[in-house]
Amino acid sequence: MAKSAKTRLGNIWANAPMVDHVLPLAGVALWFFIAQSYFPADDATRRSIYTLIATVSGLAMAATTFACSMTYQSANILMTRVKDLFAVSLKRNWVTIIRSNLMTALIPVVAMAIDGLSAHWAAGGALYAVLLLVARFLRALYWLQYTLFMQSLAAQVPEKVVVQAREDIRS
Repeated sequence: MAKSAKTRLGNIWANAPMVDHVLPLAGVALWFFIAQSYFPADDATRRSIYTLIATVSGLAMAATTFACSMTYQSANILMTRVKDLFAVSLKRNWVTIIRSNLMTALIPVVAMAIDGLSAHWAAGGALYAVLLLVARFLRALYWLQYTLFMQSLAAQVPEKVVVQAREDIRS
C-alpha cells in the first residue's frame, strides 16, 4: 500500500532534525532584511528579553528531558518495539532536541555579553534562539504525543490469557 504524501513528509521530518534550522534561519534573514529596526533601543529592555529567553529555554529543557525519559523508560511492548526498530532515529532526535535546548539557553547569555559591541548581532542571535526553541519544542511535543499514543494503544492490547482445557468437551 502506498504511503500518503503526509506520511512521507512526516517520516522525512522525523528522521531529519536539522530541518528545524530552516525556521530560525528564515526568521533571522527576514528580520535582518526587512525589520531590523524593530528591536528595543533600551539596554535594560534587551537584557530582560535575553534573560527571559534563557529562562524559557531552561524550562523547555526540563520539559523535554521529562518527555525523553518517558520515551526511554516506557516498558510497554509497543514502545519497546519502537525503541528497537527506530533506535538511531530516536537517539538522533532526542540528542538534537536536548542539545538545541542547551544552545538556546546559552545564546541569550552570549547575546548579553556582546550586546554592548553589536546590539544587532545580539538581537539576531536572540531571535534565532527563540525560533529554534519553538521548532525543537514542537519536535519534542511530537515525540511526546507519539509516546503517549503508544502507551494508550498498549493499554488496549489484551494480555495473554491462558485457556485451560475443559474435560467435558474432550469426550
